[in-house]
Amino acid sequence: MGNTCLVSSCEFHGTSEELEDHTDNCHYEALKDYLQLTDARIGNLQTQLQEKDERLSFLTNMLGKLSERVEALEKTMDDKFGKDVVLGD
Repeated sequence: MGNTCLVSSCEFHGTSEELEDHTDNCHYEALKDYLQLTDARIGNLQTQLQEKDERLSFLTNMLGKLSERVEALEKTMDDKFGKDVVLGD
């Protein structure tokens, strides 16, 4: 009874004889190639999403550091030249 259908979506378990009969009539067998391709694509998309999440986290962290540096620079400028000085005008 330890035999299982090799198609990922099929939940069949049975004897070797039952498996042979099942494989001939398995509804998922016709979809096996499509399901494998879809699983591979989903895995690829999950990897890409993880990479993008990591990149977003890195960029968010860098933006926070840059914001802190700009604020520190503004404070230094305010301390040196007074609060009435406006940069960029």
